Amino acid sequence: MSFINSNNINKGLINQIWQLNQSNVPELGSVDNSKAIEHIISMCNYILLENNSELKGFLLAMRKNSLYRSPNFLFFKHRYLTDFIYVDRVVVHNSYRCQGIGKMFYNALFQLAEEERIPICCEVNEVPMNKISMDFHSSMGFNKIGDKQYDQNKRVAYLEKLFI
Repeated sequence: MSFINSNNINKGLINQIWQLNQSNVPELGSVDNSKAIEHIISMCNYILLENNSELKGFLLAMRKNSLYRSPNFLFFKHRYLTDFIYVDRVVVHNSYRCQGIGKMFYNALFQLAEEERIPICCEVNEVPMNKISMDFHSSMGFNKIGDKQYDQNKRVAYLEKLFI
């Protein structure tokens, strides 16, 4: 696993990230094209990759000062007076699930959050239900703090893990 600076990600890797993202829709929000995922990546403070010969997974996360404007990020930005880490998306390729990659990503963020005593937050789909992600986040110590109903086909749960 490695932390990557957004300036060090080439077009081929951006395309792999986009393809892996799209292979996990609807559990994860769809992104129109590789240019759109590149734009999201440019606003990230933390980009974690597990990438040997193929991309096994990735995590994209921002801090409060990010220029990101998704409604879910803005929920947390308005909630916290101080800094936080927001996980926008975390994906592990189907072939590599249940091998600890997701835990490895989060444990790296936990170390940062614990040092600074700031929360980590994210959202997980409740409609359509992403039970695997909800169970995973629960097992990692996240608690539900709210939700947002977008329409009859889309509702997310807002989750946080505190490090106080």
